Amino acid sequence: MGHGFFVALEGIDGSGTTTQALLLADRLECLGVRVVRTREPGGTSLGERLRELLLDPRAAIDARTEVLLYAAARAQHVAEVIAPALSQGAVVVSDRYLASSLAYQGYGRGLGPELVWQANKLAVSTCLPDLTLYLDLAPEEALRRRRDRGDAPDRIELCGDAFQARVRQGYLSLAASQGDAAQVVSAARDRDSVAADLWASVTACWSGAPQTTGDG
Repeated sequence: MGHGFFVALEGIDGSGTTTQALLLADRLECLGVRVVRTREPGGTSLGERLRELLLDPRAAIDARTEVLLYAAARAQHVAEVIAPALSQGAVVVSDRYLASSLAYQGYGRGLGPELVWQANKLAVSTCLPDLTLYLDLAPEEALRRRRDRGDAPDRIELCGDAFQARVRQGYLSLAASQGDAAQVVSAARDRDSVAADLWASVTACWSGAPQTTGDG
């Protein structure tokens, strides 16, 4: 079968990437599309074990080590899940992907996006998203949402607002450099409004998108 369609959702912690990835995947499945929904770090047995380590607040991890651990999880993710699904013509919806490393480690940690990209070249090979959807949200609002959920902060979320602000600006810089392969959507609205904008972006970018009428 031919190449499927690969969409990644990105944004700072609390911007709603997990919720919106689920809504998008559900909508596609309801229209009869074969969807593989996955996440990073994670998506594979190895990736989920690395996720536990990377997000553990007790773990002391050097910034460069962090880059390489994320890249290792991503390499397994591509080999085991993403590339096979795309080769079979499926739509892959991933809650985070390469742009997360570029934004969090490149901009947030200050390592620079070029170094992070070099570390990830082997991991991703040619497997890049057809469309990256950036959910843009102010760090203070994202923090409020995370606190409202009552979740204990993970290792990355504990880095603070200034770190999240650098990540947000990194995401916006990445989006500006990607042309039609990226769309920035304001996440500072209700869930359904954001989902509608994301759906419009997917259908505009993907020639194989199912045609529907109305918003439902």
